[in-house]
Amino acid sequence: MIPPGDRVPDRLQAPEPESRPEAIDLASPEYYLNRELTWLEFNGRVLHEAEDERTPLLERVKFLAIVGSNLDEFFMKRIGGLKQQVGAGVRELTVDGRTPRSRSWSAARRSATSSIANGSCCRCSPSSCPSRAS
Repeated sequence: MIPPGDRVPDRLQAPEPESRPEAIDLASPEYYLNRELTWLEFNGRVLHEAEDERTPLLERVKFLAIVGSNLDEFFMKRIGGLKQQVGAGVRELTVDGRTPRSRSWSAARRSATSSIANGSCCRCSPSSCPSRAS
């Protein structure tokens, strides 16, 4: 502790800022994530675990059950709620800068694209899936 009246050594004093950093606009949509799209990205990571051949078979089946359950809930609750907002004419932008219509279409498009890319659009093995044909 420094006795009263003594000067604080220069090396302990904070340097004077030369310039202030620019203020961050926290209202800007670029700083926020979309709930629906992050939910789908999480589900994609769970699906990736199910596809990993190093994972024991029973664990892979459990991951597939989780993916199926998550997608059911996603479309019943999240997309259903967005459809109700669209039907009610809600046009307010969310913090991520999207309307309910754009959020529902983005999420549905990402989900469908992901399903087709992973071969889960049909009940065939990924190697024989027609959607993966070159």
